[in-house]
Amino acid sequence: MNFNLVRFGHLLRRDRMIYSKKVGLALLVVFFMTFIAAVMGHNLISLKAGGGVQALFMLYLLILLVGGGFLTSTNLGDLKSIGHRINYIGMPVSSIEKVLAKLLYTLPLYVISISSIFWLAATCYLSIYGEVLSSEALDIADKLINKMPIYFIRFYILGHGIAFFFSFLFNTYASVKGALVSIGFFTIFCLLRSFFMPDLGFGIIENLGQSTWEVIIYISLHPNLFMCFAPIFWIMAYLVFIKKSV
Repeated sequence: MNFNLVRFGHLLRRDRMIYSKKVGLALLVVFFMTFIAAVMGHNLISLKAGGGVQALFMLYLLILLVGGGFLTSTNLGDLKSIGHRINYIGMPVSSIEKVLAKLLYTLPLYVISISSIFWLAATCYLSIYGEVLSSEALDIADKLINKMPIYFIRFYILGHGIAFFFSFLFNTYASVKGALVSIGFFTIFCLLRSFFMPDLGFGIIENLGQSTWEVIIYISLHPNLFMCFAPIFWIMAYLVFIKKSV
């Protein structure tokens, strides 16, 4: 079956009926966590460093990267076991519609929802405590609210593509298996790269550490480049799902 907008709408309504309560409860938990983070950050983190905004930003990164990775790897539970996969594959909806629905939930909707909550919480915090923050702290808060999320969202897009692919590739424990494969591949790449580095008289472990650090720095300086690899993993996920749906 090809893409059909009406059928795709029915799929979205089906998911809304199943997951609306769970999503609502999750959002309430996130709101509560932001409140706790703002209070703790205001009292434990120096106001010169942004206070509660600093804590809110750390919480945002945790929920965005770790929470988003887990959500993507499980795809709302529809792919968490062989039985669930069989039921999901058997639905009278095309493969492209199923993949697009999961992509919609775990990427744009998730990022927009989490980022909006963070922005709202940080804005409310500044409206209450902004007068006691120095100009230096306000400058830091402005960067944390308006610039840093965009930087890390680009890395989330890359991580999303990888987790999304593994969620369709592995039938069980996709998050654990995907994380192990990703770490293993990254480590092997850094190890192989270390063999081509100038010999500084270090051992294998030291060379591996230096190679790993240089790769991390390179990735951190080129977020747009690595973000472009995400569509490759999305396409691979679709192809794997088609193969398993036959």
